[in-house]
Amino acid sequence: MTRNHWKTLVQALLCLPLSLSPALAATGNCYKKLQLPTPDLKPTAHILNIFIDQTTALSPEMKENVARLVSDWGDAGEQVRIARFSALVKGQFTELMFDQRADTFPDQKYLYNLRDRDRQQLETCLKATQEQFHETFNQVLRKTLDMTNPKLPKSDIFYSLKRLSESFLHRDDAARQSVLLVTDGMENSDYAAFHRGQPERTMNSRKLMAQLKKHDLEPDWQQANIYVFGLGYLPGKTYVRPRLLEPLKSFWSDYFKHSNGNVVQLGTPAILAVSLKNPG
Repeated sequence: MTRNHWKTLVQALLCLPLSLSPALAATGNCYKKLQLPTPDLKPTAHILNIFIDQTTALSPEMKENVARLVSDWGDAGEQVRIARFSALVKGQFTELMFDQRADTFPDQKYLYNLRDRDRQQLETCLKATQEQFHETFNQVLRKTLDMTNPKLPKSDIFYSLKRLSESFLHRDDAARQSVLLVTDGMENSDYAAFHRGQPERTMNSRKLMAQLKKHDLEPDWQQANIYVFGLGYLPGKTYVRPRLLEPLKSFWSDYFKHSNGNVVQLGTPAILAVSLKNPG
């Protein structure tokens, strides 16, 4: 392969269009492209699941905050998923927007046994696919955040989270899992309507968890690290009373702990950290 041909390949890797369906687009297998033997690679060690409530329309500054919190994800062997969910209304549904695993780099023994040219091409390809991963991940995340709509009725969050936990966390028992849930936490269903009435009554953890168990809506978060961004965020409200925030935060803390989740931080509305990898 000539230098010009290799340069063209790298440019193509970095410019794959999102129209290829971001949920299915792959970072690419450099070993297959370069016709090299596939080494014994370590399995995925850590998966980040980002679940975005389409009824929670964050401000531009808050969207930037979310993007910054996860900007350092995509190291070799890490996997990231983005899914959106919404109120059960026409045209809105749970959808996987992104699901990719960053290519794993081989060990030094494997590289040592390659010809110099093959080693250089492999390292260049792996670097290019890692850059592509970060670029596509960032674009899809911002696109999904921009799809939020404050005019939608509040979500049936319990139903959506049960489906999401079963669809994604249960199939990766061996990998360490983290969940970033972007939502205002304002449940709206037959079981609870947090935006109406007295918060301390409608957010009764014991009674609600009994209802969820009765109707088979208890999720299992598989000991995942849980972060929530946006609790209590109500666009257009200049002031959200602690009388609402405290019961809301208390309920969601109980909800995740009761359903086998490791609550790390519940943001009301923002998460007070620079990165989810190092929350402090």
